[in-house]
Amino acid sequence: MDACAERVVVTSALRSIPRIPVYVWRVDEELSRRAERFVATFNELFDEDLPKPVAKNAALFFEAADAGEILGRCVCLGGTLQPKQFYHWAINRGSGGRLVVEDFWDAELWTTKRYRNRRRTPAWRAVT
Repeated sequence: MDACAERVVVTSALRSIPRIPVYVWRVDEELSRRAERFVATFNELFDEDLPKPVAKNAALFFEAADAGEILGRCVCLGGTLQPKQFYHWAINRGSGGRLVVEDFWDAELWTTKRYRNRRRTPAWRAVT
């Protein structure tokens, strides 16, 4: 086998080895504190075991987003009595295909199923 053929074989073999992703966790300290408090409260209220939103769990969050399960998730975070309005957050695609959190108010309660199958668009805006 000549050197050129060997190089092709080695290069092909290297390309077939799955690459181990490297996760970069860049989160504002205040956002990190609030997210940890939110997850802890959620877990306590609903007897769940969501992982902490910390760097060591980055792969878990990536896998959830990568599986497409997170796209279109919608949750009601609260509401008002008079007038009756519900405040929601939903995961959608923003510019460039990146996932964004959109928030919106509506007189009706929105579920993930309804949001994913929506026929009308609620008046939402990206959460910053």
